[in-house]
Amino acid sequence: MNDPNDAALSALLRQTRSSIPSPTGDFQSRVIRAYERQTPPRSGWRRFMLRTLPIPAPIGAFAAVLLLLIGFAIGLQIRVASTPGGRAERGRVGEHSPTNALERGGEPSRSLGGLQVVAELRPRIIGGEHENR
Repeated sequence: MNDPNDAALSALLRQTRSSIPSPTGDFQSRVIRAYERQTPPRSGWRRFMLRTLPIPAPIGAFAAVLLLLIGFAIGLQIRVASTPGGRAERGRVGEHSPTNALERGGEPSRSLGGLQVVAELRPRIIGGEHENR
């Protein structure tokens, strides 16, 4: 069951493995110089923006929660500052808020920072047998 070519191939493989040349001392420096010649240098900003920073998970989680709390606090200050007289009143954001409009007997304002909110959405399917619906 032993193939006579197996012994010859094994001997050839041993001979090839033993004759692999070892790299010279300046091989690494030549490879690095060749690589640097072929690749364009990156700008300082690009290197700065793509740099990774190892941050432990608890510190990252703390920073995320801290940013959320700061955002919440700033949002609360903006809400208080937008009330008439600058007083903190629960449920009242401003003069045109839906709560104030309903108390005056009018309809709630349907605007969102100058954009009009859609009162009723009626989707329409276009194409095929649904064209006439």
